[in-house]
Amino acid sequence: MMASTTDNVTLYHKGSDWVRAADLEVIVSNATATRKYRSDMFVLSPEKQVFDLGSSIVVPYQPGDRQVRLVMPRAVLFSGEVR
Repeated sequence: MMASTTDNVTLYHKGSDWVRAADLEVIVSNATATRKYRSDMFVLSPEKQVFDLGSSIVVPYQPGDRQVRLVMPRAVLFSGEVR
């Protein structure tokens, strides 16, 4: 699940397996730019080493960004559009 404001995008873990935060990357992009956020650049709440049930990730959002993806080295965990 994803929520957005004019300042950030929040990704929520609503179920399934846990994932090591160090393995995650959030990619925010539009037609002209791509921004990548690794675990040392996003806010993981609660602050711990894994992204699991009840956790959330917050990254900055700039107007005009459209696509948000949560990825691991070999998998896309989430892909969605910000409106």
